[in-house]
Amino acid sequence: GIGGRLAEKFERLGKRTVRDLLYHFPVRYDDWSVVTPTRAVVPGTSATIAGSVERVGIKGNWARRMLFVEAILRDDSGTLPAVWFNQPYLKRSIPTGARGYFTGKILLRGGRPYLANPAFELVEEEDALGSGLLGLRPVYPETRGLTSKTIRAALRRLLVELREIPEYIPESVRARFARGSVRDALRAIHEPVSVEEAEGARRRFAFEEVFALQLVALREKLRLKKERAPVIPQDTHLVRELLGALPYALTFSQKRCLLEIIRDMERPHPMNRLLEGDVGSGKTVVAAIAAIAAAKAGYQSTFMAPTEVLATQHYETFRKFFSHLEVPVALVTAKTARASYGEGLESQIKKSKLLDDIEAGRISIVIGTHALIAKGRSKTPRETGSMRQVRFRTLALVVVDEQHRFGVRQRAELLKHTPGEVTFTPHFLSMSATPIPRTLAITVFGDLDLSIIDELPAGRRPVIAKVVATENRTKAYGVIKGEIEKG
Repeated sequence: GIGGRLAEKFERLGKRTVRDLLYHFPVRYDDWSVVTPTRAVVPGTSATIAGSVERVGIKGNWARRMLFVEAILRDDSGTLPAVWFNQPYLKRSIPTGARGYFTGKILLRGGRPYLANPAFELVEEEDALGSGLLGLRPVYPETRGLTSKTIRAALRRLLVELREIPEYIPESVRARFARGSVRDALRAIHEPVSVEEAEGARRRFAFEEVFALQLVALREKLRLKKERAPVIPQDTHLVRELLGALPYALTFSQKRCLLEIIRDMERPHPMNRLLEGDVGSGKTVVAAIAAIAAAKAGYQSTFMAPTEVLATQHYETFRKFFSHLEVPVALVTAKTARASYGEGLESQIKKSKLLDDIEAGRISIVIGTHALIAKGRSKTPRETGSMRQVRFRTLALVVVDEQHRFGVRQRAELLKHTPGEVTFTPHFLSMSATPIPRTLAITVFGDLDLSIIDELPAGRRPVIAKVVATENRTKAYGVIKGEIEKG
């Protein structure tokens, strides 16, 4: 029953196949079994009115430069205005005499109730308006010329014809978490007899998505176990020296996370780990010690941050705490090229020379923004350094800060490297201050092992998060400005 122009409309929604349409799920359900008479509406509540359109017109509030469509709805108990703001085109969609269901919030205007911006659907005579027989009506994502009513009609025909659908979730798992067949769940989500049945179907398909994500994550973990990574031996003496050089003692959770990272880097397979902790919990220092351990073993590391400000902060952390170790560190952004070759001395250096040093392996730790993976616009050696892509000689550790700001392909660009004649996959460490609950982190980042710094260093003030209402925006800016002026 779908072809020609109707098929084009479905394609605008990205629906080309039977499966696409079956998995086009409702965004909500309007309950047409519960209808409120117009005379019984209560301001401040939502209501569904089943009635006919007595008259409709466009009105204007010229002082506010606002147009609104007003339709007078009539049922057996009386009348009620329905108002749509700044949608004059709706007048063509709601002809006088039309019958339908109108669902929205009841508000007051001049002390009189009206239905504000209601969702609506017009029905035919035979639909038994207001009888309560129509029950829950799914409302779908729509496009121009394709309403939920048309989508429902297509799905109704499809569900009648539908045969069994192959299950990919094992029976033992379905019995615990996704009861019933996928065919029954599709019927329940598109034609539910109750809100509970619709919610049960939604939960089943949500479980399917998470289950598929977990399978992909496990497959990725297994793939990484087959790949080779540089083995960075644990140097206990070096770690003690690095910890002793710090002006403060690491917390127990920082030491625990550091040990997990160092043990991962000792293995011949790539580390793939998420280091999570609040702002100020000391993630950078933990990652820095891992990078220095790699440098002392003869390998290069890179830190990638989403902004120049963050990248510069990481660079200054290295210079502040570890410059005495004579580990060459560089900062590379779209605008900046800085390098410190040890003892706190920063060298003025051209970007082309710095890129040469990185490629030759003379820089142990490279910190930067997306400029680290920006592709060069030319392959000719005479081009300026700013146009060249950053290349490494012995890249063994990749650290990405706030990794959700980067795409999978961007991460992959950093992981492409061939030290010498053997292809290695560098160890990967992602850092995030976003407080993701452990269960959610394991679900979303299932291919990553998880290390959590769950305590702040001694003397560090706790982080306070506040939500500011829109009307207090100016006041909030005033508080921020005052704190900045205090230093």
